[in-house]
Amino acid sequence: MHRHALTASALLIALTLGGCSMAPTYERPEAPVAAHWSGPAAKQDQAASELDWRTFIVDADLRRLVGEALANNRSLRQTLLDIEQARAQYRIQRADRVPGLSASASGNRQRVPGASPAPAPPPSPAATRWA
Repeated sequence: MHRHALTASALLIALTLGGCSMAPTYERPEAPVAAHWSGPAAKQDQAASELDWRTFIVDADLRRLVGEALANNRSLRQTLLDIEQARAQYRIQRADRVPGLSASASGNRQRVPGASPAPAPPPSPAATRWA
């Protein structure tokens, strides 16, 4: 019985300590960036994502490097091609919604056995005059 009491008390202590945490509660620090863009090309109601990158990069060397990186970025080019392909596919699928017009014609000609051949058309008056 003494052994069961010792096991139960060890289990009780383990559960009590397992439920406690000595770590402090995490509080997210404030972001060290401004809420609005206030660069040289900033307008009152314009977001930074809507600005052309050349307007807010003022260093000429940095502009050249960014331009060169954008010109030689293969994944960016592939992404742009994928976007164009998706747009073309969307236009193709949208074309199915537009009403279409189609026409077809068929004919059948058959000779009936035992029937007399069709009479020849009468000669035109001009053909008889020259004959």
